[in-house]
Amino acid sequence: MRLDIALMNKAAYPEPTHRIELVQTHISLVFLTDNYVYKIKKPVNFGFLDFSTLEKRRYYCEREVELNKRLSPDVYLAVLPVTMDSASTATIDGKGQIIEYAVKMQRLPTEKLMIKLLKGNCLTREMVEDVAKSIALFHAKAARSSEIDKFGNIETIKKNTYENFAQTQKYVGKSITKSQYDAIRSFTDDYLTNRTHLFSRRVAEGKIKDCHGDLHLEHICITEPIKIFDCIEFNDRFRYSDTAADIAFLAMDLDYHNRRDLSTALMDDYVRFSGDRGVLDMVNFYKVYRAYVRGKVTSFLLDSSEPSSQAEAVRTAQKYFTLAASYVHEESMTHDGPRQSRLNLVITCGLMGTGKSTIAKIVAEKNGWALISSDEVRKQLAKIPATQHEYVPWGKGIYTTDFTEKTYKRMNEIAERLLRKGKSVVVDASFAKKRERAAIYALAKATDAEFTCIELVCPEDEIRKRLKTRVDEQRTISDGRWAIFPDQKAKFEKVDDFANEEHILVDTGKQKDESIEQVMHALETRQVN
Repeated sequence: MRLDIALMNKAAYPEPTHRIELVQTHISLVFLTDNYVYKIKKPVNFGFLDFSTLEKRRYYCEREVELNKRLSPDVYLAVLPVTMDSASTATIDGKGQIIEYAVKMQRLPTEKLMIKLLKGNCLTREMVEDVAKSIALFHAKAARSSEIDKFGNIETIKKNTYENFAQTQKYVGKSITKSQYDAIRSFTDDYLTNRTHLFSRRVAEGKIKDCHGDLHLEHICITEPIKIFDCIEFNDRFRYSDTAADIAFLAMDLDYHNRRDLSTALMDDYVRFSGDRGVLDMVNFYKVYRAYVRGKVTSFLLDSSEPSSQAEAVRTAQKYFTLAASYVHEESMTHDGPRQSRLNLVITCGLMGTGKSTIAKIVAEKNGWALISSDEVRKQLAKIPATQHEYVPWGKGIYTTDFTEKTYKRMNEIAERLLRKGKSVVVDASFAKKRERAAIYALAKATDAEFTCIELVCPEDEIRKRLKTRVDEQRTISDGRWAIFPDQKAKFEKVDDFANEEHILVDTGKQKDESIEQVMHALETRQVN
């Protein structure tokens, strides 16, 4: 019996439906009814994936539901038998002989898939931020063990990358050029030889986890809450990885679709929510790896598909390999060659409620620069969640003079590491003390970065409104509030320590767009001059 035909019958389903759509992949039959999705695994064996027996298909259906409930508990509903009665009629969850198993899922709104929103130019910065937060929370809770740790060892990584190059050698001159192949292989070999300490550190820090494994735009639905689905269930080793490799897949996918701005925002937000700055040391390597794997898998179609579809496969694979090569080029520009543009070190400065975080975030996003937040760094040092509020009296708790000094010292260390890697930086903090401003200014000079202080001021009535709204909504990680505003104001040291061209004074009491335009114009003018 051909299930692709038999299950196009509306009577085969447990609930009424007006329509049935069938989508086939190389491993599944996917039937879409009005409200549900029924996914049946094909009896195939590709070595890395084995669905060859009914019992194995049942097992992997159950694994699919179990694993995906981690991120979408209300989407993955059950594993149901597909039965055939004496009249040879196939039914899902019916009576008779069990001939297959189906994963039953709640149908998601296709128009809200991340890929659809991106292609329709409707994917917003706020949506990306929500996705980053969801992934960071998932990674924080994801399982880890000594067995999983093995998949982060340098020998395992080498095995995976060398397998990629062995499997793609025959496509040189077809979907990948020789110069691309040589450059990517050389980069990978060099990285694995000279940076073994990075991989060891990730294992030691507990960053090798049971991840998603296939984290890209088609597997994320922007609903409330965010739905992330279709993780890899058929082979554990494809899920067991560095969390950096997991998030790098999605960042790479955004790059592939020419949205480097959103890719940068995703990584900045992920670091902010996860507190994992070590991911920045690894993301470019894993972007290369992920893009290369996508190019490889697409190239496999050249061995089996029709000539008409082969042409499309070549174009797609070439784009992935070109993207991988572009990351290698960027890495070489950072470490071995001249920088393509002037480095910038920008700080915000001002009292709470003046809009420092808003301006810093926009400046970083629009320029593709790294963002460092004092609120995030402070709570990372205190080992508390970024979203946990510490409403303590002025100068107490994590806001003592000593703890504040530790926070600024740590921010400077992070900024220096990024600057020396060729990455411009925006530091979001109050910089209320001259000594704090002097230290960051000295760093700019030491790294030959263009320094700009954006001082933000605002009428106090407006600040009072903003701080009240902030506390009521609980949406930010800042602990600033009106009760301690007078104390901060009394301790704030006047900003008169920079040359005129290094100091931008912005009144954020006016329209937000005006403030942003003023800042961006001033920064652009500095770049030109």
